[in-house]
This record gives sequence, structure tokens and C-alpha cells, in this order.
Amino acid sequence: MKHKILFIAFVLCVSGTFAQSVDDIKNNRMYLWGEGNGVTLNEADKNALSMLINQISVDVESKFELEKTENDAGQISEQVISIVNTYSSASLHNTERIVVNQEPAAKVLRYIKRTDVSKIFKNRELKIKEFCDYAHHALEEVRISDAIKYYYWAHVLLRSHPDQSKITYMDNMGKEHLLCIWLPRRIKQILSGIDINIKNKEVQKDHAVYKLYITYKDKPVEKFVYQYWTGQDYTNLIEASDGLGIAEFFGKDAKGMEKIQIKTEYIFKNESLYDKELNTVMEKIPDIPIKEAYFNLNLASTTEQETTHDEHDGSVTTNTSSQDKKESCTKMSLVNDISGYTEVIEPVMDAIASQQYTAAKPYFTARGYEIYEKLIKYGNAKILDQPELTGMKKDNKIIIRAIPMLFSFKTNNRKFVENVVFHFDDNNKICDLSFSLSETALNDVLKKDQWRETDRMTIIDFLEHYKTAYALERIEYIESIFSDDALIITGAYKTVPSLENPYKNNKILQYNRYNKQEYINRLKVLFNSKEYINLQFEKSDIRAGDKDHVYGIQIKQNYYSSNYGDKGYLFLMVDLQDTSKPTIHVRTWQPNKDEKGNIYGIEDF
Repeated sequence: MKHKILFIAFVLCVSGTFAQSVDDIKNNRMYLWGEGNGVTLNEADKNALSMLINQISVDVESKFELEKTENDAGQISEQVISIVNTYSSASLHNTERIVVNQEPAAKVLRYIKRTDVSKIFKNRELKIKEFCDYAHHALEEVRISDAIKYYYWAHVLLRSHPDQSKITYMDNMGKEHLLCIWLPRRIKQILSGIDINIKNKEVQKDHAVYKLYITYKDKPVEKFVYQYWTGQDYTNLIEASDGLGIAEFFGKDAKGMEKIQIKTEYIFKNESLYDKELNTVMEKIPDIPIKEAYFNLNLASTTEQETTHDEHDGSVTTNTSSQDKKESCTKMSLVNDISGYTEVIEPVMDAIASQQYTAAKPYFTARGYEIYEKLIKYGNAKILDQPELTGMKKDNKIIIRAIPMLFSFKTNNRKFVENVVFHFDDNNKICDLSFSLSETALNDVLKKDQWRETDRMTIIDFLEHYKTAYALERIEYIESIFSDDALIITGAYKTVPSLENPYKNNKILQYNRYNKQEYINRLKVLFNSKEYINLQFEKSDIRAGDKDHVYGIQIKQNYYSSNYGDKGYLFLMVDLQDTSKPTIHVRTWQPNKDEKGNIYGIEDF
């Protein structure tokens, strides 16, 4: 009996303390709080969080610099609530919580100290600055669309931050910028450095093709995404590469046109779907119009090199960058006379241009023709240019670089430009095809003078075949490059309940580990469900391991497919001892860097 009395007294004491703490929170100006009711705890928690969001919105509304008129005070309040609500999927779920009543008459209190509200917005500020870092690196590599995209995304997130007028960013020169002023100016500066010219044109009765040459500060762009006006609407997105793009017109629009209007893509709303936080903000904040994103190209035959960009005029030489490519390859084994190989490539190009694809069969080995068929089926291949080619020697093969081709897909709104590399055997037959790395990625490898030449050539060849194998769904090749005991790790963020509080969600990085066969089986399923896959490497860091001819390759990878896309960091540990058969021992992928800004590297294995 004595124990029962003590237990009841303890319960009453705890209950009184609990009730008192709730009342204290509600009556204390130190706290912002929200209370919710519901049949279930989840419903009550959702309602409590909604009320808390309203309280936080009222508290920070004066900090948001939104466009206001005399009659839209209520609309501004709703907009602030909407913006603050974008934080609820992350930081706000980590506010303090008390379950006042259990189900079925559930009641939940959510609260936070006023002094802690600023901490809610800190992660977004870090993300804004991280996007600025990405943009800077992209601009260095002349990936113009990536640079504009990340700066624009940073600008959008900045507009969702209550301290938007105070946040600064230090550039690589050590200069600090006020982002609310610097970001829109930076985007416009980049756009003003772009020149688009007509390289050549083919105008027939009902079909006109304009080959475009796109530069940034006189350098061919590595990546540039755009649309053009057909007279009725803008086209699907086209991704130019190595400075080359295209504009086509059919029917009555093929003749009589005086200019082409080109719109630079800068919003990238579809790509924002891969980042839930960013996409949520973009749904709440109206698109920011940028007039500098529009270019007008005059089509008169005497002004093929004239470009107008609103009030900006500019022109550049339409010479290709073949000389630059030659210079970048001077440290490798160049083939001086490639006339015998170009004589083979020319009829293959004619077969593709005329869509008489089988006419090219005599110029391929059996395996080479099989890959050629996959490439043609990949996406309505169209030749953009026939530049001066360069030849390089690797083992007993000759590699001829590179023919730019445009690939488009029936059920998707994206077109890609890929530079196609031709591989010849000792019988002058095409035995293989691959998509080239960007010039930046090529130079990153070529400048590693401390590595033996065969290793550098093999790394380039390996990475080009790696990205091509996923695009052309060459499962047998992918299977051949993984060792039987390969360590294969994939990763993704998932939302899971907290161990400490089952009603509090945490966002954690969950890894999946596969053996070789499990991974190959998974790829087979993925390949069967997609019209296309396209891998793009933004930035790479390659390091030699302790063992001879073993390298660690870290790559920022963009993965596009017809029904899915993601961005993340790929790590490959590759053994190049046998240059004819590179072997992957470790393959990892993670969506983001860790808290210290690192990703998996060769030192981890």
C-alpha cells in the first residue's frame, strides 16, 4: 500500500510539473509555440507545427524584403507564411515537442525559443553559399549553364531567407559581396559574356538548319542549355557542348526568317526536383525574369557573324577550337597522318546524315557495328559539325577525336550534344565508339605529367567508355570492368523517425551495399525502364594510390534519364595494371559531401 501511495504521489507530481511547463511556455515571451489537436498524434503534430509556423512568420515578417503595396498587407503575410513553411520539412521538425494528450484525443505542443529562430535559417544560408561555390567552379570550366543555374538557385533561396539583405559571400579572390546585390549582377555579367553566332547554315525549301557557335569570353562553352523560338513556341531544351549548338526550322518557317531568338535556360525547374528543399522554395517564389537571357541572331547572309543580345552586340571568330585541342594533346602520342582514318569516318558520317545507317557497316568490325547501332538508336543522331580531327595512339589502337552529334528523344524534352570518339583497330576498321569527356576533364588528366603516359591515356579512355556504357546500356561492358569482389555502395537520403522521439523525423543518409551480381541485376532492371540515360561529369579529382597503377577517381556526376535524375559524387578505385582491361575494385556514390566537405576517396580503402 505504501509503495502504491508513493507511486501515485510521483505521478501527480510529474503531471503537475508537466502541466506547469506547458503553461510556462505559453505564457513566456521567450518562446514561440503552436498547439494542435487531432485524432492521431501525427495529425495533432501537423496542426501544432502549422500554428508554430504562423507564429514564426509573424515574428520574422518585418525581416523579409518583399514587394509591398498599400493594399496587399494580407497577401504579404500569407507569402511569408508560405516561405517559412518551406523550412518545415527540415529544421522546423526539429523544434521541441510535448505530447499533452495521447490518442484518440491527441494534443501536441511545438515550441522554440525566440533566440533560436535564427538557427532554423542557418542551414539554408550555408546551402546558398555552397551553390555559389558550385557556380564558381562551373564558370572556371566554362560550363556556363551550370554556373548560371547555381547562381540563380542561390538567388531564389536567398529570397526565402529573412536575413537576405545581410548575407555576404567571399569569392575566391577574398573579396566579400552582399549577395542580394551581387547575385543578380553576377548572373547578368555571365550572360553578357556569351556570344552566339551562326557557324553555317543549310536552307532548303522546307527545312533550314543553322549550326551555332557559342562562346563565353571567346572560349567555346563546355555546357550551354537553351531554347529557340519557332514562330509559335519555344523548342525543347537543347544542351550545347564544346561551343556547338543547332537551330532547325521546318515548313513555312524554313525560309523568309530574318532572325532567331534564343532563350538561355537559367531556372532549371525540372532539375530542382532532385532537391526537395530547393524545389519547395521554387514553388513558393515566382520566377525571376532576366531580360539578358534572350539573344537575337540576324540571319541575313551578309551578317552571319552578327549577334544582338538586347542592347549587347558582339561577335567572335567562328573558327573551331581544334587548335586548342591539339595543343592540349601535345604531351601525348599524337598521330600525325590521320588521312587513312578520316577516309573511313567520312562515309560513316554520310550514312548518318542521310539516315542510310546500314551503308556504314563495311567500315566497322562486328563488335564496332553493334556499338554503332546502339549509338544510332540512342537518340536520333544528327551531325553538328565536321571539325579538324586529331589522332592519338593507345596500345595497338588509334583513337580519332571527335565528331559532335546532337541526340534527341521522342518522349523527352531534352536534347544533348556529345562528341563522338572513333576507335580503330590495326586493320583500319572502327572497332569501338565512345562519348568524349569535356575539354576541361581531358586537360585535368593530361596535365598530370608525373603519371606515365599509358596510365593517362587509359584513364581518359576508361572514363569515356564508362559514361558511354551507361548511355548505350552496354551491360556486358559494365560487368567486365568490375572485379568479382568489387565493393559497390549507393546512397540516398531518407526520412526516418528519431530514436529518441518516435514522432520527430530525422533526415539521414542511408547506404546500400551490393556485390557485383546484385548491382548488375539492378542495372538491368533500370535499363529496361528508361528511354535514355545520360551521365555528365562536372568536376573530377584523380589521385594515384599507394600501389602502382591504382587510381582513385572522384567525380561530381549529373545523372539524367527519361524518368529520373539525380546529382551526387561518384568515387571509383581503378586498377590500370592491364591497360587493355581496367578493373574497378570500389565504386561508391553519395548525394552530398559530409559535414567536413569530404567524399569517399582512395585513402578510405
